[in-house]
Amino acid sequence: MGDCLFGADDNQEQVIWQATHYQLVASARAIKLGKTINPEFQFGGMMVVSKNYSQQTESAIDVMEAEVKDRENYLFTDVQVRGYYPNHFLRRLERDQIALDIENDDLFVLRDGKIDFVSFSYYASSNSQEVFINKYASNDQNQNRIDSVGLRLVMNNLYDRYQKPLFVVEDDVVLDDSNGVATEELKTNIQEIVKNSRV
Repeated sequence: MGDCLFGADDNQEQVIWQATHYQLVASARAIKLGKTINPEFQFGGMMVVSKNYSQQTESAIDVMEAEVKDRENYLFTDVQVRGYYPNHFLRRLERDQIALDIENDDLFVLRDGKIDFVSFSYYASSNSQEVFINKYASNDQNQNRIDSVGLRLVMNNLYDRYQKPLFVVEDDVVLDDSNGVATEELKTNIQEIVKNSRV
């Protein structure tokens, strides 16, 4: 999402979520138009995703915190795939006393302009206390966490959630190294993707 301009008296959360709604409706309208041009066209959404691990795997509260982070990250794609806002988001707006300007036609546009596939960039896994991730993720020369199993977990989550084709378009692997480390990391990532295709 691009930058928003705020007035001195604006409720910034209101402005951000209203702009988000306009963006989602515009995307759905573009898809509907594209399908009228050629019904065989395929349209996708793009998201940035990382695997959110709970701070302590034995703590239900921490696991729930990771789940909430995932919900927030998946929100836009939820709407683009399903064609409607999830209940947890509508409840959040109500709690925050945010009333979006949503025309009735907008809801039909979202429903009819759904995406056909999900593409995503996969970046470093996140864990604020670094309890779980340090055990399984390796660091590359730029200190980015390379978590191939996390990539596989994300793909599992996305496919279970959406039942749509997935495209990995970017990850943290840097290929301009001279010692072959990045090549091995890319190989490991691809191996995890292949494991998913066999499930």
